[in-house]
Amino acid sequence: MATRYTKLIPARPADTDPGPPDTGLAPDPLPPELPGGDTDDPFDGDEVAAPDPTLPAGMVVMVVLLVDVSSSLGAYAAKIQEAFAALFASLRKNGTTRVCVDVLVVTFADRVKTFGFAPAAKFAAPDLVFGGMTNTAEALDAAREKIEARWREYATRGVSLNKTLVFVVTDGQPTSPPEAYRQAVARLRAFEAKNRRVEVFPIAAGSPAMPALAELSGGREPLLLDQAHWDELFAWIYQSTLVVSGSIPGGRVDLPDTRGWAKTRSV
Repeated sequence: MATRYTKLIPARPADTDPGPPDTGLAPDPLPPELPGGDTDDPFDGDEVAAPDPTLPAGMVVMVVLLVDVSSSLGAYAAKIQEAFAALFASLRKNGTTRVCVDVLVVTFADRVKTFGFAPAAKFAAPDLVFGGMTNTAEALDAAREKIEARWREYATRGVSLNKTLVFVVTDGQPTSPPEAYRQAVARLRAFEAKNRRVEVFPIAAGSPAMPALAELSGGREPLLLDQAHWDELFAWIYQSTLVVSGSIPGGRVDLPDTRGWAKTRSV
């Protein structure tokens, strides 16, 4: 499936792992996983270091996942949790991504919860608890604010960022007040337009989400997930992260092909 992005273009087959670039960084023994959870961010209030500022310029990639955990996705809870956990296990185990990828997860239903930022080596998937409505507006604002705060920390520490990849996965229309959603979308789109280091990927986990995500995508057609392929979706996010972490900052990047998990659909 050819989905056009200004700088990031899905193109490579989804099952092809380009492998990490040769960075000279030997993988250390894996640290103990930090506990995830449905109540409090295990990183909140802790001193979680930003990525190493001595890494080669442009290797650091932020991966931000906004995941809808409203009631309508409860039927897929076990499948989503398994695929979600596999993504972070892969990021921890890869010798490059474990040190070069900085992770934030934002879950949203009635309540919005954030987990991270933390380097992939220290990040374990939080437990996803499904139930409630779809408070998308608050989730978009929370993600943007956390990204801006982390960027300020990067500047202080001298970390060179390549790209911030933001994946928004939801299956339905937002239950946030319409004006609040429109304003949150406008803020995120303006943020993306102003900062070449940001790419937002709206992913509809069901057709009802398509109109709202079309607003978020700024004219690009949102990607529509075939719900039988959650594993493939999160594997694609992992592969995309690998590709970007080995790319030249500001250059054109071909992301993996989405045909392993996405369906064609016009809004």
